[in-house]
Amino acid sequence: MWACLENQPPTNASFPLTLALSVTSTVYALIFIPLGLTFNLLVLAVNFRQQASMKMPDIYFSNMALASLVLNSVAIGRLLSCDWALQGEPCLGFFVLFNVSSLAFIYSSTLLGLDYFIELTFSYTHLSSAYKTRCVCEFIWGGSALASLSSLLSYACAKVADSTQKCAKLHPRELGDAILFFVGFLIPGAAVLYSLVLIYHLRKDPQPFLNPQPSLWCLLLVTVPLTFLLWLPNHGSLFLDLVQSLGPWEWAMDPGTLTHIKKASEILSYSYSWAITLLYLTLRKSFRVRCRRVLSEAGCYFKRVLGN
Repeated sequence: MWACLENQPPTNASFPLTLALSVTSTVYALIFIPLGLTFNLLVLAVNFRQQASMKMPDIYFSNMALASLVLNSVAIGRLLSCDWALQGEPCLGFFVLFNVSSLAFIYSSTLLGLDYFIELTFSYTHLSSAYKTRCVCEFIWGGSALASLSSLLSYACAKVADSTQKCAKLHPRELGDAILFFVGFLIPGAAVLYSLVLIYHLRKDPQPFLNPQPSLWCLLLVTVPLTFLLWLPNHGSLFLDLVQSLGPWEWAMDPGTLTHIKKASEILSYSYSWAITLLYLTLRKSFRVRCRRVLSEAGCYFKRVLGN
């Protein structure tokens, strides 16, 4: 859980940790947030301009680009605030947006792997069509909002319980952490492992009807593990909070140091918003073709405007 939702006092972490986190936050805000905004707006502009030529992977990466814009808005509010000092409702609002975008990222990557398996196995059907993928992406956002809503209600209940002693028996904060960890990490993680095993066996023993795309396989092989790697520290901190609250253990580490570690894992999660899009720009050859086409159309349009 974010420290601003727990109404924690200022941490007593050592000065080097505070300084390192402050410098990292500033560098990320000045360099990588504009970089992420540029990459993701480019992906959305090109793919929506060339919708007719979009395939299943392009729709999933467009969905992740949209989630990246949401995550970037959270990063702007969090990293540019004074010492991460947002409290109360603004902090809770950013927390909900952070979790919605997190679930959208992870489930988009998970379903990308499963749909690639479907495309390999049933390439002669429409099971992995672009139309179906658009419907799946709408479901992803709806499901992410619903899952985050249940967690939001738990945290809101915890806020009320601090003053009125209601909801005390529900352990609402721990319930919120458990929901996010289970729905946002364990379930999609199991699905990803299952899809990668299936795809590996198909590629090891190819069938005559299979039509594998080596470039897409390379993109998938990098994107899916990187998604879980970048979000692992964030969900690991949720798991540590959950174990600490439910078990008999007390952490020997200073609470301020733990808070700074959580902030560092949050910054690492923000890096997903530009890293995955950069991979897509680099490894997806068909996107580069569409991008050149859109730039050519834009150049012709400006020539006509300037000529008149």
